[in-house]
Amino acid sequence: MKILKYKKLILVLLAVVTSLFGIIGFYLVGSTPLQIITHTLGLFILEWVDYPDCWILDLAKLFGILTTSLGLLLMFFSKYFYKWQLQTIQRSPYNIIIGLSEQNISLLKNSDPKVPTIIIEKDTKHRHLDYFKEKGFATIEGHTKKAVENLDLTYMQHCVISTDNDRKNIALGKLFINRVEGKQQQNIYVAIGNKDLNVLFKQDIIGNQKKSQITVSSYSLYENMEIGRA
Repeated sequence: MKILKYKKLILVLLAVVTSLFGIIGFYLVGSTPLQIITHTLGLFILEWVDYPDCWILDLAKLFGILTTSLGLLLMFFSKYFYKWQLQTIQRSPYNIIIGLSEQNISLLKNSDPKVPTIIIEKDTKHRHLDYFKEKGFATIEGHTKKAVENLDLTYMQHCVISTDNDRKNIALGKLFINRVEGKQQQNIYVAIGNKDLNVLFKQDIIGNQKKSQITVSSYSLYENMEIGRA
């Protein structure tokens, strides 16, 4: 949703326009410097003073209302916007990224922006979460397994699993294999740093994979990957 992607920029622009019109308007009606500052700030908290007819101040009041209203709307309803975004993404081909490891961060920054992507990250305070939200990525924070179980994987094209734990990556890989139906080509990539676990995964999971439309691969965190460019 574009308004979420550019919300900070939109709010800053509205605030700047409000301030400019307020400063100019109050100056033209003869307010003192202190009054100009206080009255302009009052525009953002919907506290207006009586002033002579001035179209510039009328515009300042309008932009002040827009700034405050949009800010409150985004503050209280952002989670519902994100929920709607998640539901919309799952109705068409999309990718899933599990874990904001350094490798996955690099992958996201270089992936095709035209392909919708859902990021699942356990750490709700991860330093890159807000960055990717602002870039328009849908995000799910918190319990990873529960998040996966609640997703509709019908249109998932690629899933890259790279958390900080090899065994967890393998468990999530198994979960995806069991859940996807394989009615179309779907690719699951599992990061496994431990060589022994990697061998076992290839033997027990990849070797016994029966769904022809599903491709399961394991990879090292040091390997470069690209998704969504087909």
